[in-house]
Amino acid sequence: MSQVFSSARFALIASLCALSLIPSVAVAGGLDDYKKQKHAPKDRKKVTKNSCQKDYIDRCARTECSAQDTSCRKQCVARAPQFCEARQKRRRRKQAGVVAKGASVVAGGALVLGARAVENKFGKEVPAQANDYTVFWKSPSLDVSLGAGYLFAGVFQGAATAQVRYKWFGVGGQFNYLDDLSTNLIEAEAGPIFYIASPAFGLTFGAQPSLLVSGAADVSTLYGAGLRSYTTLYLDRLMVSFDPMLGYINRQWNYHVRLSGAYRVTPRVYLKLAYDYRDILDLNDLDISQSRLQGLVGSVGFRFN
Repeated sequence: MSQVFSSARFALIASLCALSLIPSVAVAGGLDDYKKQKHAPKDRKKVTKNSCQKDYIDRCARTECSAQDTSCRKQCVARAPQFCEARQKRRRRKQAGVVAKGASVVAGGALVLGARAVENKFGKEVPAQANDYTVFWKSPSLDVSLGAGYLFAGVFQGAATAQVRYKWFGVGGQFNYLDDLSTNLIEAEAGPIFYIASPAFGLTFGAQPSLLVSGAADVSTLYGAGLRSYTTLYLDRLMVSFDPMLGYINRQWNYHVRLSGAYRVTPRVYLKLAYDYRDILDLNDLDISQSRLQGLVGSVGFRFN
């Protein structure tokens, strides 16, 4: 019996690591590009399949041709069908990517349900003796962390997270400050969290409908909505977490994910290292624009239960 549970736990760890590959490892962009795209004018034009060629010709003629250069405009007209065909293919690929990111948000819930099915089939196996690192599902829980990191485009990040839980319900949020010494951006979110758990596997999943906020001193504040999830596997002193979020803000898809490992120095204090990835995707502009940031974040956390 113990071999079944040990093998299943290793499978769960492998599954969490595999989920981190969903956003794909992309070349990091800069904070200025990410910020400009995320805070693009709200009244920007929406490009459709039917308007693509006209919008491309207008931009091509405006940026590449002089007013008297008719031959240049004809070249723009000739290139328009090929450009729009490629744009449509890119848009379909990016739409599929959004679906995959959405799947990553709920995948942890499927892992927990699978773990509970194993519990029901083979019988629940809980530790014979609880220790200081045991997580008690029916008792209140508090988790707070503060950290700093470096994103691979010269961006420094400060991060704070907090979650409070009692049984299946809780509240949580996080605050992120991004700065590359020339510009900065604040991203924050908060919302209620609904949990399910597999105590025998030390596995929890929480789904958080979130209010998204993005702003800085030189741009207007944006508000959006999203869904974040928290999947955590507790292995005595070790914790493995997968925390993705997919949201919609300023008519664009915003994705953020952290895959992290933590070591509990004491029952109350832990050290965590996380891979941090975020992107913003506009499916309705002429270029199907996407900006990304990724890097590493280290943090110190405090948890009670």
